[in-house]
Formats: sequence, C-alpha cells, structure tokens
Amino acid sequence: GGLITGTGTNLLAGNITINGVIDNLTWTSGIIYGNPTVSSNGIMVVSGFGLDAHWIYGAMTNAGMIRLTNATLRCVGIGGQGQLINLPSGSVDIQADGQINNYAYSSEGVFNQGKILKSGGTNTSYITAQLYNSGTLDAQTGTLVIAGGDGAGVFQSEVGATLNFGNSYTVDGGGLITGTGTNLLAGNITI
Repeated sequence: GGLITGTGTNLLAGNITINGVIDNLTWTSGIIYGNPTVSSNGIMVVSGFGLDAHWIYGAMTNAGMIRLTNATLRCVGIGGQGQLINLPSGSVDIQADGQINNYAYSSEGVFNQGKILKSGGTNTSYITAQLYNSGTLDAQTGTLVIAGGDGAGVFQSEVGATLNFGNSYTVDGGGLITGTGTNLLAGNITI
C-alpha cells in the first residue's frame, strides 16, 4: 500500500480502500475498506456527526493517534472484519462525547494494547463493540460506557468522571479497576 502524508489537510469524505500507512488524515464521513495503519507519528482525526458516518470494513491498526471529535466510529464485521487494533504506542482519544460502535457481527471488536481515553465532553460516550483491553482505558470527563468484552488491563476513572461497565464484562487476572472518579460495576461483571 501507499502512504497518506503531508503537512496540509488530507480530507476523506467518501468510500476508499486503504491498505497503506496513514500519517495525516481527517475523516469526515464514509467507509474505509482494507487494512490501514496509522503510523507511530501519525494522526487521524475522525469528525462529523451521525451514527453511520464512519465505517471500518477491515482491520484498522493504530500505532499513533486517533481523535474522535464528536463522531462515531463503527466497526463492521462482515466476513470476519470490523476491528480497531490499538497497539502499545497507540492512543484513541474520544473527545466531545464520541463513540465506537459495532454493527452486528461477532468479529467486531476493539483490541486495546495502548491507551483509550475520554478526554472531552461532559455527556456519555459508548464503546459498544466488544472491548479487549490489555492496555489502559481512562475516563477523564463525563461518562464512558463499555458494553462488553474482557481484558487484564487498567480501567480507571478521573475525578468527576464515570467509567461504567454497563452490560457484561470480564476483568481477567492482573486487571486493575482504579481511579479517583466513579467506577460503576453494573450488569453482569466478572472479576
């Protein structure tokens, strides 16, 4: 695959197949097919409103920074796809009440080895795709709801924020629930 880079604005507002590397991309709507990688120094901004505005058909790997600015990123798993893989060097920053959703297939999921944080917005953000966390999940403001999955990572809430284990989640051996905010253990939780 190729490389999307530059110091200007690379704007995606449609459907595209990417099997290369992303260094600089602002994604306002559409579908990404293929298996793109956000480079370790790369930034992808996902912006724009609507539950169906940004679909991943494939496996998107993040080694850099993905910023959700009041947008919904939807993992669509037709044919064993629909995965967001956040590597140890990667960060996914949910700003202004953004969301990471699933569609309806068992392959859809968020595999976090790095850091996922909710740093903006005072309302609720959801991760409805299955979350497999071996990194850090950090609710810094508002409420962050995780709807299912398992992991042995760190789950933390900051002062004034809530991390809500809203449906069914398993915190595996070595996992840590911590923080100075509220960790709401609702639903079917196994620790």
